[in-house]
Amino acid sequence: MLTWDNAVYFCQKQTRDDSSDSKTYFKLMMNHYYKEILAIFGRAETREEKTCDLVADQQDYQVSPDFKRAISFVVTDGTTRWPLQEVESQENWNYINRIEQTSSVPRLFFIKPRLGVGGAVVELYPIPSSADYDLIMVYEATTRDLAVDAYTTGTVSVTHDDATVTGDGTTFIDSMIGRYFNITSTTGDGLWYRIADRASDVSIELENYYDGSTLAGLSYQICEAFALPEEMQILPCYGALFSYYGMRKDTTQEAKYYKFYTGGIADAKREYSNKSRNPLIKRFSHRKLTYPSYFPQDGISS
Repeated sequence: MLTWDNAVYFCQKQTRDDSSDSKTYFKLMMNHYYKEILAIFGRAETREEKTCDLVADQQDYQVSPDFKRAISFVVTDGTTRWPLQEVESQENWNYINRIEQTSSVPRLFFIKPRLGVGGAVVELYPIPSSADYDLIMVYEATTRDLAVDAYTTGTVSVTHDDATVTGDGTTFIDSMIGRYFNITSTTGDGLWYRIADRASDVSIELENYYDGSTLAGLSYQICEAFALPEEMQILPCYGALFSYYGMRKDTTQEAKYYKFYTGGIADAKREYSNKSRNPLIKRFSHRKLTYPSYFPQDGISS
């Protein structure tokens, strides 16, 4: 895996430029092209899910500040899930809301977007009449700029088939959630694990169970990295490099790295245009959503 620290180092070595100004420029442009790549591929690697309680007679609900675009909204009572259909047009939403209705389970949702950065508001219809349900929001999330150097203070202990990492002399912090953990001692398994939670200064939880042997007193690293398939993680570097050489008016080097960047994007589109490698899987057209008869209808009024 290409960590953030290694990506910066790669750009410096390719240009033989380790000045502080150029280092700042590389970081700026790598973050830019990273987000461009995520936008091209629909941000599948940054999908998030959040749950909120429905409130009786409340139509508007604020979504998370990292909200980018809706994927699916579902209402549930814990056992049954009712998918909601999105209304994309403001004009259609205004027409639907000309008659006020309430229901224990809404059927439609509309996103009131905010241009730029900073979440959005979702409106539901019919307006919820009960507080006995939850709204599950699955969405494409914006991405924080990568900026933090690797954390390596202290040592850690790990247990085979256990997600808990116990530190000694460590100061784990909440912002490490979402970063990547790796044992650097030769006795480690050499794999990378995403951090799911932080319990204390000396305890973090991994998203997957540790696959190596039970060991203690290990050196380690916690790093930021581009949330991309491993073979694509070099692409933000190529983007930063062709921008760097364009700024320097070195057209030969600019063209070389531009070709690396665009060629990598084209290869990735061929590889990841489908979730499966199976050539027999067909694409099905999206059919209009209809609501089954078991949708609650109580409380509807006009």
